[in-house]
Amino acid sequence: MNGLFTVNRPKDCADHLLAGATVSGVYEIYPFMCTCGNPVPVWCDMETDGGGWTVFLNRQHQDIQLDFNRTWGDYKAGFGSPYSEYYLGNDVLHQMTYSRFYSIRMDVALASGGYDFATYQYFKVDSEENRYSASLTGTKLEGTTSTNCLGQMNNRAFSTLDRDHDSVSSNCAAVRGGAWWSYNCQYLNPTAPFNTTLMMTCSGPKRAVTQLQLKLRPASCDTSFKAIHLKDRNCGCVDPER
Repeated sequence: MNGLFTVNRPKDCADHLLAGATVSGVYEIYPFMCTCGNPVPVWCDMETDGGGWTVFLNRQHQDIQLDFNRTWGDYKAGFGSPYSEYYLGNDVLHQMTYSRFYSIRMDVALASGGYDFATYQYFKVDSEENRYSASLTGTKLEGTTSTNCLGQMNNRAFSTLDRDHDSVSSNCAAVRGGAWWSYNCQYLNPTAPFNTTLMMTCSGPKRAVTQLQLKLRPASCDTSFKAIHLKDRNCGCVDPER
């Protein structure tokens, strides 16, 4: 585990949880190595699986949909509002995942009814110089269907409409809209246009999704942290090589 949990300048939503916050909502975090930086507003999920999740992508149906078909610079800095649809930003994701070991979770609400989720024990986003490449390691957990949605991000560089880093001849971000750690132009793209629902394909048939969230939480077995939000769940105690 890198670093210590601090509550005077919380680095993430887990720090807010440790400080006693239990209600989901917008909180300010200080994710950068230099804590004198400005705070970053995020949506904190304090309910799912014990809470303490920092949401870095939120998609949902709303009167005016946020445009996710944006440039590399937009995705670097982040955009939108944590009160509605937003993307936290790749610089923040890099800073966060290099300062602590984080788990990643995807939650979706299905138009057909019900919910699904997927998690990986460890998630890391590399620097801009390395194209914000994503890596996922450790224990993998999926929900009601085997989708491998998150696994498709592993060892992929981030692509936008003006920076083509995917593994196919066409630019998936330009073809489909949005931007992502694209495996190819067929599968998961959670930043695609939202037309009443978001159409999501992982490794099977397309599914209509009414809300999608991607979120981070420290992959820690620290006793005090586990006692507060993980209770008797096994969060895993072996850190990967980084």
